[in-house]
Amino acid sequence: MTTPAQARERIMTAAHAKFSARGIRRVTMDDIARDIHMSKKTLYRHFAGKHDLVRQLALRGVGQRLEAVCQALDAAPTPREGFAAGFFAIQRLAKETAPEFVGDIRADYPDVWEELETVRLRIVALFARCLAQSATRGELRPGVVPEVAAGIMQVVVQHYMVPETFRGAGVDPRAAVITWFTMLSAGLFRDPPQLRLDDMDLPAS
Repeated sequence: MTTPAQARERIMTAAHAKFSARGIRRVTMDDIARDIHMSKKTLYRHFAGKHDLVRQLALRGVGQRLEAVCQALDAAPTPREGFAAGFFAIQRLAKETAPEFVGDIRADYPDVWEELETVRLRIVALFARCLAQSATRGELRPGVVPEVAAGIMQVVVQHYMVPETFRGAGVDPRAAVITWFTMLSAGLFRDPPQLRLDDMDLPAS
């Protein structure tokens, strides 16, 4: 017998695939119910409506990134290595979210986007803490002020790492993360850490 948790997961998996392939605007709750052979009544028992379903999917995705970065930083032997591990966690998860899905959220669900931004800035705050710890250990280059570096990272997240960049300019999200990491690590650290990418070391300098 299917449990409520299993039913919700089934719905969310199907919805995410459908939204990513066709865009949120073009997909109805009827489409999702039909795809998984579920009645609309049962579907609405688990989600109040399309807005609720989109919100839950979006928050789960960004929540996974937050958790992955937390775990990466906590497991790293030094803040410098944690910086690389955190970026590695983000670039691995970047491929799981289609820019179209996030773009539709930013355009049509501003309240959900605000919630996503709050979590994204919490991730930036984790890296800011990492930089402060690196400064204490003497790992940063002379002249690098951790608070200024963290502020620049926040601006990049809010104004460049957004759906328009990846949809309009055709930039691959993983490529953006890797390029950003390479620039940051080479400029911030005396001994730049390396970002492991699919069993390959990507030089940071």
